[in-house]
Amino acid sequence: FIPTSKPSISKSNQVSYHVIMRENESGSTSSVYITDKENSWIPANVLSRDEGTATVTVSYHPFDSNERKQKTVKLADYPSNILPLQNVNENGILMDMPDMVDLPYLHEPAILFNLKARHEKKMPYTRVGDIVIALNPFQWIGGLYSEEMRHLYSDKLVWNASADGDAKS
Repeated sequence: FIPTSKPSISKSNQVSYHVIMRENESGSTSSVYITDKENSWIPANVLSRDEGTATVTVSYHPFDSNERKQKTVKLADYPSNILPLQNVNENGILMDMPDMVDLPYLHEPAILFNLKARHEKKMPYTRVGDIVIALNPFQWIGGLYSEEMRHLYSDKLVWNASADGDAKS
């Protein structure tokens, strides 16, 4: 199965994306998040879906991808009966971005997993547009506050920002 997104507008004029599943020759699956009591959200792959449930596979041990379990989730437990999509690249690998505005899907689990991935890479600063999110790394990260890094960011974000204030340009 391969995910595609189809936007729809609800009565409150909020745009949501529905997972439409179609089979392809590679047999890949739709990458979503499901709620979990212990971990809040966990990545899953949709195997099938009917009117009120979805059958997914999950890996409770991220370092052992061979240990996967099937689970049936009630779609009524999710807003608009929709499982939130993961931000994965064409190879199915979870993406992380320095500016979360660049994530294809921006919702609670996407934000949490993006922050987690960057934290594991010892990158405590993440942006959402002009807003900076700082996570405590609970350790000293060498070079993070060096003179070289200070100049790099001041040049990019202050002195050489584009006319509209977008430092990414």
